[in-house]
Amino acid sequence: MKDPLATRLYRALETAAGTLDERDLGAFELADALGFGGFLRRHGDPLHASSGSSAESLMRRLVERILVDTAAELSTVLEGLMVPHFFAKGIALVDWVYRPGDREMGDIDLYVHPQAATIAVNAMREMGYRDLPSDEQSGPSSLRPGVALCRADGGSDLEAVTVDVHWGVEPVDRLLPRADTNLPETIWGSIQTPAAVPIPDAEHHAALLVYHLAHHDLLHVRGLVDLALVWPKITDARTLRTLAVALDVERALQALAQVLVRDLGLPAHAAVGALPDDWRGRRLRRRLVLPRWIAWVWGSDARELVEVTPRRIGMRLLLLDALQSALPLLSDVVFPPHAHLRWRWPEAESEWEAWRLHAASVTRKLLQRG
Repeated sequence: MKDPLATRLYRALETAAGTLDERDLGAFELADALGFGGFLRRHGDPLHASSGSSAESLMRRLVERILVDTAAELSTVLEGLMVPHFFAKGIALVDWVYRPGDREMGDIDLYVHPQAATIAVNAMREMGYRDLPSDEQSGPSSLRPGVALCRADGGSDLEAVTVDVHWGVEPVDRLLPRADTNLPETIWGSIQTPAAVPIPDAEHHAALLVYHLAHHDLLHVRGLVDLALVWPKITDARTLRTLAVALDVERALQALAQVLVRDLGLPAHAAVGALPDDWRGRRLRRRLVLPRWIAWVWGSDARELVEVTPRRIGMRLLLLDALQSALPLLSDVVFPPHAHLRWRWPEAESEWEAWRLHAASVTRKLLQRG
């Protein structure tokens, strides 16, 4: 491999694969499963790279093209309505740090200014988008700072595009959504258009990628690859750190920076600062050795991607900027908001019954862990 980042990723994936009890599992197969196989194969030697399915690669590019065209269409409509907006993560990285087919994309992440959220969502509904069912949203409408919508053109599964519309962020010191946390206002002055759709500059985008990784308790190795590709484009690390502090992910930024520099050979940004050398910092250093991280994500139960589990709670506690934030975090485990209980357990005849079902679910997860 000629690309240094791809080379280091390949070695970490190979090491991780060697620790797993999976036959015929190598670096490329792991990368495919984790969503960045196209990137690794593009930089791999021809003998190994050609082992990927050309049909899968073609399908990935077709889905990507549909998503890019959809995002451009949405942006045109929102610009006409003078709605401040930008795109982030997968769709925003195409033709900037990724080439077509490098990265899997399942949906579109669209951010709109909270003052224009109603205008944006109503416009999308007029375009044929419909809210996903309540149980497919991140929580009840009164608690979540966004909504997931879907449009199926002609009823085709391939053309069914899901758009996650965000007008705020879910606080990382909570396990359940809250609707009262806005993005740092400075982000709206950082928007640029290096490709087909508006995206934040490198510093703001990196802060959002760190937030996304922390919010999902580091279960997305693909997000680390996204961050690694944006990292060299950062020219003002002080701004990145300021944004991370505003999003309560400064410690997560410092932990991820260590992985990027130590394991992936990327340049250090001194202004990011070092991960504190307390007991939480030391545990993060041990856990976030890249091959070990990859093996942990691979071995995670599928439910961990959509449910809060004891293992995810443990990781979130390590990532919190301030340990005293553990109290509101854990309060969501014991006494979740009434709106969440009603949404999660609609069959319950009373709030007490809903809380009892919640408590039984938490107890079951704890026993499964044991």
